[in-house]
Amino acid sequence: MIFPPSRFRPIAAALAALAALALAGCLATPEHKAAYANLCSVTDARGWKVASVMSASRPRNGTEYWEFGWLDDGSRDTVRGPLEHVYRVLLSAGTVGSGAGEARLPMVYDPRGATLRIAGREVPALPRLWVAQQDRTGLFVPARELPGPANLNAPDIPFPGWFYLAFPGGPPGAHDRWQIDGGSMALEEQPVPLPVGESCVTPSRTWMAPAT
Repeated sequence: MIFPPSRFRPIAAALAALAALALAGCLATPEHKAAYANLCSVTDARGWKVASVMSASRPRNGTEYWEFGWLDDGSRDTVRGPLEHVYRVLLSAGTVGSGAGEARLPMVYDPRGATLRIAGREVPALPRLWVAQQDRTGLFVPARELPGPANLNAPDIPFPGWFYLAFPGGPPGAHDRWQIDGGSMALEEQPVPLPVGESCVTPSRTWMAPAT
């Protein structure tokens, strides 16, 4: 018996759809991102108004306020020079709200008061900072060394100032937990404790990504 071609059209369409799905599955490739840990929260604000681990403020008067923040810069990336075998953290500091032309208020910081707490140990920071600047790709790189104690709000430092704080011993592992106690900073010659940053772990994940 000969069937009219119209009888086969639904079957042909279904077979074509199945073939397309199979082809798409063959073209998809598995993507994997390993577990990692980084600074993600503030456990002790110490009088600062915390918006995130990267942004905390402290009022000075009706128009000005101090600003401070932590940023984990991904110390697992290779960097040559004095920051090659350390755990690096970026910190930002500056005053916000000053009028044009006004002198910047000093924010004097001594990195020797900073501590990395990890695996039951306390690791003191190196006794100096590095001024951080963005390269052409937008990534921060160490520009010049700044011995401590140093005024992080000095006129020759771009606003807001970004600085590398470094701890010897290399970066923590992907599943480590740690805290950074930054010590204190002298604001108008008065020591003010800095917020304490804490890490969290983001688990690994795998997904299927379409081929490009």
